Amino acid sequence: SAAAAQLGRPLPTTGHGAAVLCYHAIGIDPANRTDYFVSPSLFASHLTWVRELGFTIVPVAEIVDRLLQSRDLDGLVAITFDDGLFGVKEYAAPLLKAVGAPATLFVVTDVLGLDPPFWPGPQQTLAAGALGDLIPYGPTHPAPHPPPHAPPPPTRPPDRRAHPPP
Repeated sequence: SAAAAQLGRPLPTTGHGAAVLCYHAIGIDPANRTDYFVSPSLFASHLTWVRELGFTIVPVAEIVDRLLQSRDLDGLVAITFDDGLFGVKEYAAPLLKAVGAPATLFVVTDVLGLDPPFWPGPQQTLAAGALGDLIPYGPTHPAPHPPPHAPPPPTRPPDRRAHPPP
């Protein structure tokens, strides 16, 4: 695959268990420089890489069920979105639908439809009705996020995520 070619070697999909890719905000706000914000194009490249590397995208509940049943986890990847921010509906859901990938959305139920007080500069959280709007996009699995939400930890440059090559 193109992704494996860029790495210079195939990435093993067996013997290493499952992975969970965790996201917060997906959007196009150039002023948002937090490490919790990913552009739609970068998110789309993540989806492409996961599939090209031979992984299977499943709901996080499937990974949990398999773990509890001592079943094989190799080659599985779950995609989650923390906090239920607007960009999940606006940007991520259409990209997920285009590739038929499920995702799990952890929603902070005590701040639906509000500017989240737990970290500055993000998008608004989805209102209850907007959560229902995700249904036509396919398998998006809402799950409760326990309140209260603590602010995210500060990050230093060496701790920041590495972007895969385009």
